[in-house]
Amino acid sequence: MLERIKKEQGLPKVVIYNASIATFAHYAKLDPALFERNFRANTTSLLVTAQVFGPDMVDAGGGAIIITGNTSARRGIPRFVGFAPTKASQMILGESLVRELGPQNVHVAYVMIDAMIDMPFARKQMPDAPAEKLAQPEDIAGEVFHIAHQPRSTWSYLHEIRPFGEKW
Repeated sequence: MLERIKKEQGLPKVVIYNASIATFAHYAKLDPALFERNFRANTTSLLVTAQVFGPDMVDAGGGAIIITGNTSARRGIPRFVGFAPTKASQMILGESLVRELGPQNVHVAYVMIDAMIDMPFARKQMPDAPAEKLAQPEDIAGEVFHIAHQPRSTWSYLHEIRPFGEKW
């Protein structure tokens, strides 16, 4: 699919890697097949994305790969055993990519979103939540745009964003 995108639409200047899948379960009940599936979606497919776009971005003189993640990358909590390790490995893979691609003029960054995002599925779970407790999609997009277009003299890797009302 990624090769098809390149062929039909050309090489993107910015790739936003936002794929994510999770299984929330007690560690003793987590199906190892689901655990491996989550790694494939969250980490292995990031590697494939970098393999497809990274070399061509280098050849084109630059680009950006922005990875979206969340605070599960830094902490494991009960029932997140099928998710947190996959996000942590994704963040570390991104660090490896930035060290290889950065010197070749491809900016790689990890945006850690510590929030529920104000989308229909979140509103179903929390219909009465005030807006300041939820991250607004357009505001996330603005931050990601800013990160993707940072001047080279201030490229940064790790970003953590959260709404004003988020408890942390």
